[in-house]
Amino acid sequence: AQQPRAAANDRSRIKSVPSPLPVAPPSAKADSVGPPSSAAPSDQPSAPLFPPDHTFIINFPLDSNDFTDQGYLLLGQLVRHIAAMPDTRITITGYTDSIGDKTYNQRLSEFRANMVKSYLVGQGVNPARIQASGRGPANPIQSNATNEGRRANRRVEIKLN
Repeated sequence: AQQPRAAANDRSRIKSVPSPLPVAPPSAKADSVGPPSSAAPSDQPSAPLFPPDHTFIINFPLDSNDFTDQGYLLLGQLVRHIAAMPDTRITITGYTDSIGDKTYNQRLSEFRANMVKSYLVGQGVNPARIQASGRGPANPIQSNATNEGRRANRRVEIKLN
């Protein structure tokens, strides 16, 4: 059974944004605390990894702002790509599913977007290149009528342009 969401005034469920998030040392294993070691950017910018105007999605567990291992891997790849493309602008938009209080979901979506921004800034990306916002349950990419759909809608979209 799905657990109910926290009330709109329950801020204890939203964790504070660490700045910057820790990067695991090169010897760290994938199951260690922090992002996998492959997420650490190299000292030298390399060729762009992704096509222009691409959108990336990082998903989140229910009522959480924790990055998954896949989220850390994607963020590491993005850091390397962004370093190779100094004129790239980054638009980060957070979303939630439609379950629970709309005000709480709006704040959670903003918080998730700012978590991604904080991570990128902590890895050396100029904050002036980044715009972050939250849209709450707006713009679902799948139906909120199923667990799978709600899982897909709990996301942050990162657009590079």
